Amino acid sequence: MKGKVLYILLAAWCSAWSYADGAVHTKSKDIVTDNIYITGSAFGQWDNEHPEAMTLTDEAEGIYQWTGNLVTGEFKFLLTLKSWTNCLNAEHENEVVEPGVEYTVVHVPNYYEEGNDYPFIIDKIGRYTITVNMTEMTMVVTEEEVVRPDVYITGSALQGEMEQMVPAPKGNIGQYRYFGWLESGEVKFATNDGATDSMMYYVPVGEDVDLYGEATLTSTTDPTVRGFTVVVPDYYFIYIDIDAGTEYGFMHSQENLYIVGGATSVGWDCFAAIALEKEEDAPVYIYNGELRIHDSGDEPNLFKFLAQKDWGPNSFHPLTADESIIGSSVIVRNSPQDTKWSITEDQQGYYTIKLDILSETMEVTFHGDNPPSSVPGPTHKPYSCLAADGSVRVDLGDAGCVQSAWLFDPFGRVIAHKEAQCASFAIGTQLSGMYLLRLVMEGKPYSEKIIVR
Repeated sequence: MKGKVLYILLAAWCSAWSYADGAVHTKSKDIVTDNIYITGSAFGQWDNEHPEAMTLTDEAEGIYQWTGNLVTGEFKFLLTLKSWTNCLNAEHENEVVEPGVEYTVVHVPNYYEEGNDYPFIIDKIGRYTITVNMTEMTMVVTEEEVVRPDVYITGSALQGEMEQMVPAPKGNIGQYRYFGWLESGEVKFATNDGATDSMMYYVPVGEDVDLYGEATLTSTTDPTVRGFTVVVPDYYFIYIDIDAGTEYGFMHSQENLYIVGGATSVGWDCFAAIALEKEEDAPVYIYNGELRIHDSGDEPNLFKFLAQKDWGPNSFHPLTADESIIGSSVIVRNSPQDTKWSITEDQQGYYTIKLDILSETMEVTFHGDNPPSSVPGPTHKPYSCLAADGSVRVDLGDAGCVQSAWLFDPFGRVIAHKEAQCASFAIGTQLSGMYLLRLVMEGKPYSEKIIVR
């Protein structure tokens, strides 16, 4: 009887949490640590010097938590700063985390010797709470509900009007974008819930900061604080991240696009990057050429796109590292992970790659070993259109009839719709800003972006 009581007490002690000499007593073994940290590509980069520190929420049970935004990528736990050893890893290779499911964490004092360097994998961008139970050696990831605030751009460069920015379809939760014409003047970014005294403004850090280029954002409720300066009137792409506090502004007329990488003929020489062909009236760029795995050089099967013949400030990437170019459809500007597209042995050959940097989408056509007969340019349109007086006028000439016509706003909402138009016609009223016009003629679809000023 005494033996059974002693066994029960000893078992209870072995599964309890203790701080004696910094030792964590778990079901499996003693772990010595002062804290638990978390890092990985899901946090933007692997960093063992400045990882995210978890918070001890239950000292008796040894429960740690962290809450924040994650991108698609990998992560694991560190028990020692500035070291990749003494970690908490996944139990299995390619462990994709499903929210709400409990996973085992494995203490790996030295993965060089033990062979387990398995990170956990997040396959969906979002806001999460990660909970580690050091007593039970388990982890649970919970997806948090996120409500994005509406963010607007306003100022004298827009004649005092407020235009709603579009949440980035892929990327960090706080990212928004805008494309439109700006006059010389000033712009700032603001939330607007209908009450002026509760608006939050996002403005640059510093004075007389040009919208063109990269800047740091700060927030204020003071409407008199100066925003960004627009020096040159032009169509601008603007990206902001209200969580990270960053702003990027680019003039449409000054932006080019280039391809570079081990899979290209120029390798990783940014100064020799290959220019893409640009469509005349839209931010659409076309690469028509070969991609092959080369015998020498770094990352011989990878590539990405640059907005200049230099590594910065702007580049375009896939969502995930080493993403196959076949089937890829989303592009990301200035990925913090510096992700790149990849090809395999059987994917070598000629490609037509069309990138739309406004919608952040990409179309890929693989031609194999047969080069296309000609470089595809803008699709010939059997019609013409003119944006004026708050409307879009479509001139059909002798082209025949339009079966269907739609006009969409930047959010994808239908603004106007017409059927069976066999003569020139106008679509939309009281328009101002950027729209997408889609027509179907003789069963063939046509699309183009329209700016109504």
